[in-house]
Amino acid sequence: MSYLDEKVRGGRDRQKQALIAEAGKAGAQIHDIVELDASAASSGAVLGGALKAMFGGRMRVDALMLFRLSSNGWGHSYVQPFSGFAPLPGEHYGIVDGSLASPAIVRDGPRLFGGVSFDPAPGAEVAKHLSASPAMKAALRELVWEWPSGMAKIELDWAVQLRSVGDGTTQVVMQSGRYGGLTTYEVGFGVWLRLCAAVHPCLAQGAWPAQYFPVPPRFADVLAGPAPASSPVEPEPALTVALDYGPAIAEALRPHLGKKVWLGEGPAKKMANLRKHVIPAELAGVPTLATIDLTVFGSAKDAIVLTPTQLLTKEFDDRLRVELATILDVPAGQSAASSSVEITVARLGSVKVPVGTDFQPVHDLLAAVARVNAGAAGPVHAEVSAFIGEAPGQVSMAEAQQLQAQAQAQMHAGSVDAKINAAASLLVGGQYQAAIDMYLQIAREHPERTGTCYGQVGAGLFFIQHYARAIEYYEAAKQHGADPRMMDENIAEARAYL
Repeated sequence: MSYLDEKVRGGRDRQKQALIAEAGKAGAQIHDIVELDASAASSGAVLGGALKAMFGGRMRVDALMLFRLSSNGWGHSYVQPFSGFAPLPGEHYGIVDGSLASPAIVRDGPRLFGGVSFDPAPGAEVAKHLSASPAMKAALRELVWEWPSGMAKIELDWAVQLRSVGDGTTQVVMQSGRYGGLTTYEVGFGVWLRLCAAVHPCLAQGAWPAQYFPVPPRFADVLAGPAPASSPVEPEPALTVALDYGPAIAEALRPHLGKKVWLGEGPAKKMANLRKHVIPAELAGVPTLATIDLTVFGSAKDAIVLTPTQLLTKEFDDRLRVELATILDVPAGQSAASSSVEITVARLGSVKVPVGTDFQPVHDLLAAVARVNAGAAGPVHAEVSAFIGEAPGQVSMAEAQQLQAQAQAQMHAGSVDAKINAAASLLVGGQYQAAIDMYLQIAREHPERTGTCYGQVGAGLFFIQHYARAIEYYEAAKQHGADPRMMDENIAEARAYL
């Protein structure tokens, strides 16, 4: 590899790591990263006209990264273009329920008193309706219209577009300005999510005919079909999330146990800091397998936390969330003086995990997870779910925290039936990941109830649109005594979405 190739690869990888961290801060989970390069033999047809896109009249796109994400079960995508090693303005894509009588666009132009509004040209009534929404006004004020790059600056001609897809949904696209970053670029994941939250109440029920965007987005053809971001990508997993990592993690961390490394529940003050600063609110009630405190003085406000299914990290403002079952490898030869451990994650590629002040425990922990995955043969436990159909309605943050607190109390002191009922409350309350983790723990502690627990795990995976994994749990549930007829019905419904 030439020096120039290494520079290009390094620049693109730094931007990828920055986007992973930014998405984590915004509460979005990345399910897949597809890298498309003009030199790849298979990429020509996929990239199509996207490689012809020009910025500022001189910068041509020669590579793309397609990020597929989900936030609270809602799927969306981001396309990051590059010219050499330099990132260029990308585009966010998503599908929202409801439709509009005409397409809509927010263009660059005069902004009286700092205000931004929709252009009336594609449809005056729709533009007026959207611009009148207080939530929409607040979202539009956050938009950034410039992308500084070295001594140059790319100015966006539009920032937001909406079009009815024709099936009762609306496709939303946001072009990204530079929302921060010094040597890398923040692309506004948080702004994007707040924008889409503002769009949804403005849409009407019913299906208007399919529409075109007023200005064709540069990268729409890269996505598969007219509405590719309507659901989170569910790639076929080589591994299942039902593995028991506890013994391997305990063995790996045994030489490092102390004030900054512990298994299970740690000191009360540190656990309070973890749940306030590190663990996302929707996972506040889940059990923890292990924790590595990344702070200098031991506050645990920055840390690595493992739940039965998730790797969670926070260091300063950078956050990372990865499913344990997707950690494939910890490449050999890494320096103990490094500030991070490089891991290989299915569908994401290389990801860097911070180590704080001590490289070795983090390295040993991640290597243990990768070894468990390498030897995985299938699900570990399982049982039934009767929660198939429309997903339960979402609850407020306060209600979610109350559900999680009740669930945590039952896990420490309740009977097995009380634990299962508490997990069911999380599931019905829309706290899917917390419910999944709790059911997995119950199955480990009460093997005789494995069938019930794994059936509910299948329901949780169904609701977050992990249909292939849901089927695995339903099949395993049958093997542990679940009602075969009910499981077969659930499997048939999940297969219909594949």
